[in-house]
Amino acid sequence: MDILNKTLKERAILFGLCEQWKGEWTSDMDKQGLIDMYKRGIDFCFRNQYPSNEFIKDNFDRQLLIENAMFIDESIDEFNSPSPCILLGSTSGKLSFDKFSSCDIYLRDNVDIEISAKDFSRVFINVYGSAKVRVVQDGVAKIYVYKHGDHCKVSNEGDVLIRIGEDY
Repeated sequence: MDILNKTLKERAILFGLCEQWKGEWTSDMDKQGLIDMYKRGIDFCFRNQYPSNEFIKDNFDRQLLIENAMFIDESIDEFNSPSPCILLGSTSGKLSFDKFSSCDIYLRDNVDIEISAKDFSRVFINVYGSAKVRVVQDGVAKIYVYKHGDHCKVSNEGDVLIRIGEDY
């Protein structure tokens, strides 16, 4: 098991990683595999603020993160981003969706983003920390926002469903 893989697993266990995930965490997992686990276990990662944005930036190639729709402290202008799309740190800019696109989006920290959806697109947005999002819905697009905590800010235009989610 390489040092990065071992370090991440050991720290995750300290945060209470469940037995199933301990068993699924293989010793030969590469960086792409670790990113895939992060995305699958994003609730665990957000709940524990683990790994930190700095740790991710120091140990994962920026291009690999971008290819996986993970943005930390970036300025972005993305169109029909793949799902899930994870915005962390001070990321800012715009995400746009149209036609039949669908995306799960996770915002945390000091993200400041505009997200627009039109046509038949469906967008599911989870907002944490001090993130700010402006949501614009057009046509028959569906946008669902799950606001986790009192510090995040959501403004909307159009038919947007906003719900209160678990705060962590």
